[in-house]
Amino acid sequence: ALGGVVLVALVFGLAAPAQYVDRHTTIFDSEADATGSSSERWELMETALSLIAERPLFGFGLGNSRHVTVVRGGPDREAHNAYLKVGAEMGVAAMIVYTLFVLSAFAAARAARRRLATYPEGYEAAHMAGGIALAVVAYAIGALFSPVPYHFYFYYPAGLAVAVAVM
Repeated sequence: ALGGVVLVALVFGLAAPAQYVDRHTTIFDSEADATGSSSERWELMETALSLIAERPLFGFGLGNSRHVTVVRGGPDREAHNAYLKVGAEMGVAAMIVYTLFVLSAFAAARAARRRLATYPEGYEAAHMAGGIALAVVAYAIGALFSPVPYHFYFYYPAGLAVAVAVM
């Protein structure tokens, strides 16, 4: 499977337009970004980290990280990271609990997949559990690039992970 992923990535990299590849290189070289969005994303993450450092116990309250940033003269945007957003708004302990919540949903779905695969009649449910685990992984990675900790994107797969664990 890993070889297939590498092959697809290689073919996609060769077939992708040059502008697309150039845009992705700005992840590592913000100087090459003509739009300035790469350096802006880094600044927003630094702002979130400074908010966490300022109020590590309880944060600034749900939904307030953006407001605090604007009041202090920053841009009307949030850090593109759900984990940092939780930390800035509810504190370090909440950020840890949120991360553990994501990990526990993955662990529940993965354990259910293993358990259900041992039964002949659990074949389809085991595959469903594997899909749920994959959805949680997709969210966990996507949350590194999007400020969506309170949206439904994670809570549906988390609920399904609990349901399949009970099956």
